Amino acid sequence: LAAGVAVPPLRRWVGGSAVVAGAAVLMAAGMAMLGAAGSFGTAAAALTVCGFAWVSCLVNLNVAVQMSATPALRGRTMSIYLGLFQGSFALGSLAAGATAKLTGIPVALWIFAAGLGFAGCLTARHRLP
Repeated sequence: LAAGVAVPPLRRWVGGSAVVAGAAVLMAAGMAMLGAAGSFGTAAAALTVCGFAWVSCLVNLNVAVQMSATPALRGRTMSIYLGLFQGSFALGSLAAGATAKLTGIPVALWIFAAGLGFAGCLTARHRLP
């Protein structure tokens, strides 16, 4: 709920691209925190950070895809976007599971957090519609 309230003013203030990049870095921080969590409270706080970042990013990406599509093709565009988005979950889960099996869950979270943080920094250069 907090992200739903915070995203519109953030988007007006810094722009959608900055919100997406910041959300990716925030998600990476939450994942790293989760990997280091030694208690339920710390894990809950990390997951709260991840949830805020997730909603912030998703809202902005959905808006960007809808705004970039022509009205006649908006439905088809969204269906392809969501299909690819959901498919990436399966591939990401496979990679995360394989990594966790080899290295352990905390190390896998840190590896993926580092990758996501790097990707978040790269996305800051691109502008969303």
